[in-house]
Amino acid sequence: MIPKKTALWKKILAVFFRFGFSLRYSVQIKGLEVLDDNRVKIFLPNHQALIEPIILQSYIIKRNEIVPAVSAKYFENTFFRYMMKIVNSVPVSDLDKGVRDIDVLKKVKSALLNQILNGKNVLLYPSGQLATQGYEKLFNKQGAYNIVSELSEDIMIVGVRISGFWGSMWSKAPNGKTPDFLWSLIKGTLIILSNLIFFTPRRKVCFEFVDITDLSKEKCKLERKIFNAFLESFYNNNGIEKLTRVKYFFYS
Repeated sequence: MIPKKTALWKKILAVFFRFGFSLRYSVQIKGLEVLDDNRVKIFLPNHQALIEPIILQSYIIKRNEIVPAVSAKYFENTFFRYMMKIVNSVPVSDLDKGVRDIDVLKKVKSALLNQILNGKNVLLYPSGQLATQGYEKLFNKQGAYNIVSELSEDIMIVGVRISGFWGSMWSKAPNGKTPDFLWSLIKGTLIILSNLIFFTPRRKVCFEFVDITDLSKEKCKLERKIFNAFLESFYNNNGIEKLTRVKYFFYS
């Protein structure tokens, strides 16, 4: 069971983040009925921008408690480490920087499967890193495949198709590099304040939840490449996303 104080803090943080990011993002949610299913779930989203996992979790937590797999680098910072503990995160090596513990896949797999066995919903990004273009590529990643292949029949697999962030300062679109989280947060805050808070131009983004349980398990029984190709096809169903830039100031 999650301690009441921790659960309360998670709810408070979720409300805070939903409000804060709504000042810059116009969020559309599709497939909310999927979240109302009582089965234990594993959420598998594509990854366009550094900030989108926080926004995603802030909406999921309205209906489902969730345990996210988060880059280990955030556990190195005192402030972020405290936040990670509140949301009960599972640390994973930062693949974007080439950091690989030789046992990382086994550790992540064991930790997440243990959470699922204990009735917890988990959030895992199959790509393990930010997209470098307007579509999702998993290459030969095996984390999601390894976990899904061991899920029992009663576990629900939820695909999350995310769009609208490609071109954001939180994505790799501006210069091909992973943004610095803290600097981007400071910059974003200053932009909102410069727009007198409520006049900030808003970027349209969408989170679409889809039950992909049957197809995922079917593809998983074949081989990893087929499973990854299935996920890529799901994420890229709407075609290559065009780079979208949204002005920072309402008076510009």
